[in-house]
Amino acid sequence: MKFKKNIKKNTTFFLLFFLVILLSHKVDFFKNFAKVILYEYDTRINKTYGYCSDTGIGYLKFLKNNFNFKSNPKIIVQSHIPSVNWAIYDFNKIYNNSDELIVLNYPGKVFSKTIERASEYQFALRERTYSSKGIIGLEILGNFEGVTNKKIAFKLYSRVKTLEENKLVKNSTDKIILNLDEIENSGKTDRLYFPTNINLLKNYYIKDVYLDFMSSKKVMKNITSVKIFFENSIDINEYKIIHNYNNCYYLKK
Repeated sequence: MKFKKNIKKNTTFFLLFFLVILLSHKVDFFKNFAKVILYEYDTRINKTYGYCSDTGIGYLKFLKNNFNFKSNPKIIVQSHIPSVNWAIYDFNKIYNNSDELIVLNYPGKVFSKTIERASEYQFALRERTYSSKGIIGLEILGNFEGVTNKKIAFKLYSRVKTLEENKLVKNSTDKIILNLDEIENSGKTDRLYFPTNINLLKNYYIKDVYLDFMSSKKVMKNITSVKIFFENSIDINEYKIIHNYNNCYYLKK
């Protein structure tokens, strides 16, 4: 009887031991434990989140360790991620007004995005675009050799998350007409660039951008994609650069 109890206990013990080993392997317990032992905290942060990456946590930690912030700097990111303020936030400075600014993954004063065909007469950019105050140009890509005396007509629609009222606002332009005869002056037959001045409101981000064309089938058949040029609402040349690494910046007014 005692022998059977011992066997039952040992079986239970080995079964639990096996499950613990299996779970540890699943969650990389030993690998993660080794990282804790071998690497310092900041090194682990960089390995997990990256340095000047989408989140920029490594860069934020570097700034916190090497600079004495007068307040909690405003952090501007250029991608759709959860708030990263936790990386440097100091509750003792909660009431201070900040003239400090941290910009992560700054794409430049002017940056572009290519939008793809969504239907026969529509091109769409279905992603968020941050820190843009307007569209300053359109580059229409395709084969336009021999296509003359034609016009490209379209309307641009967007949904903008406003800063003031914190809500999504639909925004659209009037009908815009671009003359294909300009191709003769550009010397290019595979792309047309047209400067524009389309205000996108004072926004937090642009959720979607749609181009609805009203051109002939002959013209539409020759268009393969459209590149939109945005003007960034942040111009780092208007600030004093305290520190930067690649396209991550710590600025002061």
